[in-house]
Amino acid sequence: TFTLSIPNVTEMMRLEMQVKSIFIRDGIYGYLKNAPLSFLDNPANSDKLKSDLAVVINRHMKRGTVSEILIEEYVVR
Repeated sequence: TFTLSIPNVTEMMRLEMQVKSIFIRDGIYGYLKNAPLSFLDNPANSDKLKSDLAVVINRHMKRGTVSEILIEEYVVR
């Protein structure tokens, strides 16, 4: 389970994210699927995880960039 929030987005960015939500979701899932479990399970890697996810999201964005991600729920199985 993985839930995140992206604060400080403009209305244009929010709309773009809604339109591209499937691509963004698939990018995030791909990243999480390919990341080593030992990396994902280590709380010390949370800043690196957030910055990597911002890169994944920003690959799809044209109207702004994501600079901060808040992880609300994160369960490694």
